[in-house]
Amino acid sequence: RRIDTLSTYVNKKANVYALGKLLPTATWGNFQPQSDCRNELCNPATNEPVIIWTVRHITTSWFARNSEPERQASITVIPVSQSVAEQYALLLAGLCTPPLKYTGDSVNAVRAIKWQSERGSSEPILFNDVYDARDVFTNKKDMPHIIATELQKSDLVLLEGKLTRYPAQDEEKKWTVKRVQMELLAISLLASGVIQDNHKTVGGMREISGLHI
Repeated sequence: RRIDTLSTYVNKKANVYALGKLLPTATWGNFQPQSDCRNELCNPATNEPVIIWTVRHITTSWFARNSEPERQASITVIPVSQSVAEQYALLLAGLCTPPLKYTGDSVNAVRAIKWQSERGSSEPILFNDVYDARDVFTNKKDMPHIIATELQKSDLVLLEGKLTRYPAQDEEKKWTVKRVQMELLAISLLASGVIQDNHKTVGGMREISGLHI
């Protein structure tokens, strides 16, 4: 089953890891003249952001209001197993500064966000890195685009994202805190509304040679 294949996928050369198979040595990146990765979870050997794949059904998604793109888009899925969900929640809590205490009281979901407005721009643009992989999941240049707002609850998708951190205020309103989130990079639709349990860069996205699932 391709769901099982995608849910356990690891490609070290392409720096792609399924949720639950994350690189254990991943850490916050370094500043380099070409790229500042200090707020991105990276492979320490390459200082490149770790790309995370999450496969599951959509529980909620938010891209537009009254047919107009919102400034921030989001999509939420429940991971394939409770153990993977707890592992992800513990990871996020531990990466925060200071680390958060994980209580396990709530449902553990993966929520990925994406700003749909460029810095300095007042006009949001609908997230466009959404692909139709219902026939086959392959490199993005070979899959048709679909419109983000056509995605529905219960659609089976593969979320591609990376972990980033951002400043937040503490109880004294000082910017001493850092929180962690999943930044959305791409969505691939694997199935519509069905409930069941050598690489290149194209358009800024990671492409993996021979990918055909």
